[in-house]
Amino acid sequence: SMLGGMCTLIGTSTNLVLNAQIKIDPSPPCKPFHLFAMTPAALPTALAGLALLALLAPAVLARRAPLGSKPEAGRASATSAALGKGYDVSLNDAAQAAAQGLGKGSEAGGGGGGGGGG
Repeated sequence: SMLGGMCTLIGTSTNLVLNAQIKIDPSPPCKPFHLFAMTPAALPTALAGLALLALLAPAVLARRAPLGSKPEAGRASATSAALGKGYDVSLNDAAQAAAQGLGKGSEAGGGGGGGGGG
């Protein structure tokens, strides 16, 4: 959005601030901008940025396994890597633990507040 936004006056707040300063300046260095005044310079820059993103994104962004799948053998999950050796936590394990924790709160009659007395 930033690459396309820099092509118009209203695309970024910086363009709007600059234009406002030019309008209130008693001896402005140039005329105030119109909506597409930045396009001749910004459009080639935006296209170059999009091309660079298209070329580098596959190399920079890691391929990810589908949600809920177990990590590949020999490859620790991000959580396991952050916690250190001996921890193997998956998304399913965390969801099950959270669900069990919620169940315990409702069984004990605690949790929530709400209802009130008589």
